[in-house]
Amino acid sequence: MGRVVSSQSIVAGSDAGGRWLAVIATALLLVGCGLAMSADDRVDRAAAAMAEGDYRSASLDLKKALQSAPDNARARFLLGEAFLNLGDPESAESELLRAQSLGVPPVEINSKLADAYFGQRKYEELLSEPLLVDGLSDLDRANIRFLRGSAHLATGSPEVAKRVFETSLTLDPDRLATKLGLVESYASGGEFDEARTRLNALIEEHGNDAIVFNTSGELYMGIPEPDAAAAEPADEDRRRDRRQHIEEELRHKKGWCVAGQQKDGGALPVAGNQ
Repeated sequence: MGRVVSSQSIVAGSDAGGRWLAVIATALLLVGCGLAMSADDRVDRAAAAMAEGDYRSASLDLKKALQSAPDNARARFLLGEAFLNLGDPESAESELLRAQSLGVPPVEINSKLADAYFGQRKYEELLSEPLLVDGLSDLDRANIRFLRGSAHLATGSPEVAKRVFETSLTLDPDRLATKLGLVESYASGGEFDEARTRLNALIEEHGNDAIVFNTSGELYMGIPEPDAAAAEPADEDRRRDRRQHIEEELRHKKGWCVAGQQKDGGALPVAGNQ
């Protein structure tokens, strides 16, 4: 005799199957939306987004990854880099230092940390911390020296800034930001003829480059003509105003100077930390 299946059993079986289908559909939806991703998967996706320049999306993924894995050193490091590119150097410093405490070596951290210090005008930390460590690439080492030269220039030490910029250029000779910083160090130190000569050479070589085009006019405004310079020496108030102008101009240039050229640590040669 065949088994009799009641309508209630059919309905029950149908309901159970529907529930399983709903569970499966929900799981697929969660995966599709990224809600079921592991912390490592999110970090990988954030790294890919950063490679495409999408730092906003990357930062969201990294923050979510850190909610479930707060000691993920790679996530902390990448979030620090993302914050730098999003214009938040204070948060960048915090994440980079946390990454360092979790084991990311200084050779990977220090150039980005120097950028974070400069972005907050923490010149004392930038000039005194042992950032130039062994193992840094030439570009990373050049970046730290560029930032330190900028800090010396912004705090009224153009002669020291000049030496540091020159050292940076031996490591990265094509970086326009450093060349422009060197021009400003000559002008700030009163060597107007040399500043004008170097600026003219940059315009001749890179006149169509937006970096030079956007800054050469303001630099020229800050370099007096020889007669004016001889007849009207700057007093302390004018020197202070010029230092403030230079600092703001350098901070403007930092926005377009090669963002990826970062890292370093250690003591600088010549006169102390430079």
